[in-house]
Amino acid sequence: ASFGFYKIRLLNQKKFNQKILEIQEEERLRISNELHDTIAQNLKSIQMVSENQNNQPVSKLAETSINQIRTLCYNLMPPDFNIEKSDSKLENLLDFLCKDLTSKGFACHFFSDEKIPKIEDKNVLLNIFRIVQEALNNAQIHSKATNCSVLVKNKDSSIIIFVTDNGIGIPEEILKNGKQNHYGIHSMRSRAEIIGAKLDINSEENDGTEIRLEIKI
Repeated sequence: ASFGFYKIRLLNQKKFNQKILEIQEEERLRISNELHDTIAQNLKSIQMVSENQNNQPVSKLAETSINQIRTLCYNLMPPDFNIEKSDSKLENLLDFLCKDLTSKGFACHFFSDEKIPKIEDKNVLLNIFRIVQEALNNAQIHSKATNCSVLVKNKDSSIIIFVTDNGIGIPEEILKNGKQNHYGIHSMRSRAEIIGAKLDINSEENDGTEIRLEIKI
């Protein structure tokens, strides 16, 4: 009986985690739409007026701000995820994340096998995107790394993603004692569980971190 209760508890926890993540994605979408439909449009109007008045400094500032908002909107909710039949490819989405970080001065290299199976389930695609996004965020903000890399492999009916950095590593007590919220580790593990993926985090003090995500296909 106790084993059955334990299984029910785990199932309920998984459903609860999934609902929380769904609510988060809905809020991301709402904020992304608000930014695009209000601030970005207002800046576009300012850019057009300043160009007509030959005010190049204001026009350039508006253009830069628009590009920054577009990147922010993409990170909040990639537009293809709003389309029922998404044509997004995993490698294109992850390559975008790496290029975005590199453009901000944080070297992030992307590598991929030539033939990566397309993931048709956009919920799976979105959760993979978020896991890698969180891993890169950790590398940039917490690890004091100077560079990182994302590698996508196609192996034995699985897609395997490696995210590595050369930073100071994740403290052992964070990984062992469950104090995970600061690093988003709990979110990454919850997302991996929801899509039936396997997530491993290997980290050594002053020897960087490697996050390995395996998705059966």
